[in-house]
Amino acid sequence: MAQQNDKKISSQLNKKKWLTIGVVGVALLLIPRRSSRKDTAYSDNTADTTDKDTKNASTKAQNTQSIDKNTKTAD
Repeated sequence: MAQQNDKKISSQLNKKKWLTIGVVGVALLLIPRRSSRKDTAYSDNTADTTDKDTKNASTKAQNTQSIDKNTKTAD
């Protein structure tokens, strides 16, 4: 009888230990790290800025070419 009680107690402690480890593991997976959040925000902002700069540069180049064509035909 004493052995069964020891097994029950041991089993309960084992379950509690693994449940705690599982909860902590899931929490660590779900909570984002600070560094990954900063890196993502920085790279997103950089990509947006680069795209806007590229579009602005190509638009300026097209506008300059059309102005040059207009002034040459006017002469």
